[in-house]
Amino acid sequence: MSGSVKKTVAQSSIGTEIKSTLLSCGALVLTAVACVVASGAVPLTAGTSTPLAIMAAAGTAATAVQCGNGLWRLYDIEFNDAKGVTWVDTQEWYLATSTALDLISLASLAGPLKEVVMTYRAMKSASSMKVFNWLKRYSRMERVRLTEGIIKYLNPGISNKVMKAMIRAGKYPRRFPTNAVRRELAKQMISVITSAMAISGSKLNGVIHSPESISASGEYVFGLLQSMAVVN
Repeated sequence: MSGSVKKTVAQSSIGTEIKSTLLSCGALVLTAVACVVASGAVPLTAGTSTPLAIMAAAGTAATAVQCGNGLWRLYDIEFNDAKGVTWVDTQEWYLATSTALDLISLASLAGPLKEVVMTYRAMKSASSMKVFNWLKRYSRMERVRLTEGIIKYLNPGISNKVMKAMIRAGKYPRRFPTNAVRRELAKQMISVITSAMAISGSKLNGVIHSPESISASGEYVFGLLQSMAVVN
């Protein structure tokens, strides 16, 4: 292979590494931003189930590891002539771990995406405004209608009498603050973006790009378990 061809291949590889790291680290930063934005947001849905919440937490952890791994790979390529990267890329345990992290990251999207859909349905049910107007500042009457619509969405079949009793009891406010509604919508928008970034990262150099890595990693794990059973 000529020097120019090697250089082209190396540059292409580095470009992929940079894009992959930017996607994983960017998703991690946005997840942290979403946690901050969620403070004081209006609960437009009943939330996600415990299994989905656990998967979401696992997905965040997996993304953090992917980010750290990407930063290490870039450092090794830049300052160590990619010796470490070249070695780990030949190790089955490393490839299996990378595949598992990508699968966890993708599986964890179920919870956030489900909540995005539920939030969209809640807003469509509670408000007659167009989607592009949901982030604007609402008038007093619009906030009243929106609040009542959200309460009815969260409590299907509820009567106006019971709804007013809930408001008097302090379970719900008379009018949700505009900023709180916007925070919730912003959080859901971030969820959509981070989900798209996770899918893009997997298409770049993950299991979506190389689905055969799933079976290869499965064979490695199965063989590892068999060897452990023999030792015991």
